[in-house]
Amino acid sequence: MSLLIYGRGRVINGKRCGFCAGKARVSGQHKHKTRVWASGKDAFVADSPVLRRLMWPLVATLLLVATVVAAAFWYQQEQRLQDALAQRIAEIPSRLQTAQEQQLAVMGALLERITADRALREALRKGDRERLLSDNRELLEELRRKYGISHFYFQDRNRYSILRVQFPEKKGGRISRHTLLEAERTGKPAGGLELGSFGLLILRMVQPVFSGGELIGYVELGKEMDDILSGLKQPDGVEVALAIHKEMVKRDAWETGMKLTGRQFGWDDYPHDVLIHTTLWPIPPGFLDRLLAEHDRQAFSVKAKIAGKPWRAATVPVKDASGRRVGHLFVMMDVSAQKAAFWQMAAVTAAISISMLALLMAFLFSLLRKADAHLHAQKSMLHMTEARQQAIFDTVIDGIVMIDELGRIELVNPAFQRVFGYRFDEVRGRNVSMLMPEPYRSAHDGYLQHYLASGERRIIGIGREVLGQRKDGSVFPMELAVSETLIGGQRLFTGLVRDITARKQAEADLINSLQLQQEYQQHACVDALTGLHNRRWLEDAFARQMGRCAKEGQTVVVVMLDVDHFKHYNDTQGHFGGDCALRALGKAIADNIRPNDLAARYGGEEFSIMLPDTRLGDAVSMAERLRREVGKIPVQAPDGRRLPSITLSLGLAEMKAGDSLETLIASADAALYRAKQNGRNCVSV
Repeated sequence: MSLLIYGRGRVINGKRCGFCAGKARVSGQHKHKTRVWASGKDAFVADSPVLRRLMWPLVATLLLVATVVAAAFWYQQEQRLQDALAQRIAEIPSRLQTAQEQQLAVMGALLERITADRALREALRKGDRERLLSDNRELLEELRRKYGISHFYFQDRNRYSILRVQFPEKKGGRISRHTLLEAERTGKPAGGLELGSFGLLILRMVQPVFSGGELIGYVELGKEMDDILSGLKQPDGVEVALAIHKEMVKRDAWETGMKLTGRQFGWDDYPHDVLIHTTLWPIPPGFLDRLLAEHDRQAFSVKAKIAGKPWRAATVPVKDASGRRVGHLFVMMDVSAQKAAFWQMAAVTAAISISMLALLMAFLFSLLRKADAHLHAQKSMLHMTEARQQAIFDTVIDGIVMIDELGRIELVNPAFQRVFGYRFDEVRGRNVSMLMPEPYRSAHDGYLQHYLASGERRIIGIGREVLGQRKDGSVFPMELAVSETLIGGQRLFTGLVRDITARKQAEADLINSLQLQQEYQQHACVDALTGLHNRRWLEDAFARQMGRCAKEGQTVVVVMLDVDHFKHYNDTQGHFGGDCALRALGKAIADNIRPNDLAARYGGEEFSIMLPDTRLGDAVSMAERLRREVGKIPVQAPDGRRLPSITLSLGLAEMKAGDSLETLIASADAALYRAKQNGRNCVSV
C-alpha cells in the first residue's frame, strides 16, 4: 500500500514540507532536522517547585468553581431538552399510523377500481398470465408514477401466485403472507406492513375477487415505506431511519434488494440489524450502533456530532401486520438551536467569571514565562519523535508520497518507488496525476479544487478501489484511502494505496470456478435431448414433493406416459427422427403443466409427471388434454421435412397412505400398461 500526503509546509530544497516546522536543506532523500529558536524572555518556560506549589491550588479552585457552575447549567439545559424531545418522539408513532391508514385507503380504492374490470376478472379466473401481464404492465407504471405503487400481484383462489407484474419472470409459489391469509379468512380486503422477499418493509393491500358469488382469486398492491418515512421528516431538524432485524431476512435476498433499489447499505454494518432507509446521510460511524444497543430506551439519550452540529436520537419499535416486532424506527433530531441558547447563556456567565479572575490569571501568566528549564527535555522529545517518524517513513512496507495543495509531489519513501517504479528525483515537483491513467489523470486537479472550494468528499475520509499507473505504463488496481489533517496551521491530505492485483486475480479465479461448478451441476440434472430433468433429479425431487404433500395433507398424482410404437417410429424415421419426436414431446409437456408441477424423462421414450395438490379427476383431465395436444404437435426433421405425429399412452396413480416413490411409480406404470392393453393412445387409472 502507498500513502499519499497532500499538504503545504515548510521549505525543503526550494519546496515546502508538511513535516518540518523550520527551514532545512537536505541532499538526496529528504531527512527532517529541527532548529529551535529562543532568546531571553521568549524562551520556553522552565519548570519550578514553587510554580508547582502555586499551580495546583489555583487550578483546583478554578476547576471546582467551573465544575459547579457548568453542572448547574448543564443539568438545567438537559432537563429542558429532554422534555421537549420526549414530546416530539411521542408524536412519531401516531403520525406513522395515520400515514399508513391513508395509504391503505388509497390502495383500497385503487383495488376496487382495478377489480371492477370484467376482462381482468375473467383473466384471473382462467389464470391467464399473458393476458394479465399485457393488460397491467402499463397500469403498474402509471400507479408507480402517481401513487408510488411498487408491487402488483395476482393470486388464484388457492393463494398460488399467477403473476408478479413487477417481476414477470418469477413464477409460481404459494403465498402465505399475513395480509393474504387474513383476506382469505374474512373474504374482505386486508392490509398492513409486511417484510418483502428482499428484506424491504412493504405496505400491502389485498383484495379478494369474486365472480357470481364465487372466489376466483386475489389482487394485491404494495408500496415501499420510503415516501411514508420521508414524510415523517420535519423542517425543524427531525430525521428518521429504519432498520430491520437480521433474523427476519435472508442475506443474499436483502443484498439483491439493496442493489436493485440502489441503496448503499451493508449487511455487516451492524451486528443484529440491517439499515433499509434513512433521511439522514451520511450517518456518523457508531451513531446507530449505540441506538441499537439501547433500543429499549425511548429517551433521546444517544448523542452525536453531524457536520459540526449536535444531534440526539431515540428508537421506536416497528411491527408488521401480524404484530411481530421486525425492526426499529430511529428518530434523530438536530439540537443545535437549543445548544446555541445554552452556550449563549454560558458565555455570559463565563465573561463574568473571567473578569473576576483576571488578576489571578495575570499573576499565573507572569510565573509561566519564567519556566524555561524544560527546553532540553522538549528538544530531546522532539528529536526522538522525529526519529521515530522518519524510521516509520523509511521502513514501512506501504509507499508514502507527500503532495501540496496544488497536487505537486514533494516527498516519497522507498516503498512508493517499488510500487510505482519511479525514483524520487523523477517525480519531485510533478503533479500526482502522473500516477493515474486516463480519464482520472485529466479529472484529478478538478476533484482536488472542488473539494478545497466546497468540502464535498469523494475519496477523502472514505476510501475506495481505483486504478494506478506505473512508470512502465502498466495499469493496476489499488485501494486508495485519503484522510485530512492540520499540522501547524497547514493542511495535509494523507492517502493509502495498496496494489491489489493478486487479490483481484484470485477473486476472478474463484468466480470462474463457481460458475463452472454450477454448470456441471446443471448438466448432471437435465436431459440434454428434451430439456426436461432426468431420472436422477426425479428420484430426489419427487420424493421431497411427496413428503411435503403428505405432511400438509395434500393429494399427489403421478402420471407415467410412453410414446406408442416408438421402436417402429425409430425404424421408419431413423434415430434422428425419433430424437425430433422426443424433443417435441418434451416441449409439449413443459408447456402444458403448471409452474408447481414436476416433469422428467424417466428413460427412453418414457416420461413421468408429478401433480401436487391435485385430485385424481383433475389429473385425468390434464392427461387427456396433454394426449390430445401431443397428437396435434407437428414433428419436424432437421432438414425441414414434416415427420409423422406421435401418440401417447398414459397411466395415473394417486398417492395413498404408506406409499413410497417406488410403489407410487409402480402403480402409475401398471396403469400405463393397462392403457397399452386397451389399444394405446388413451389414459388409464
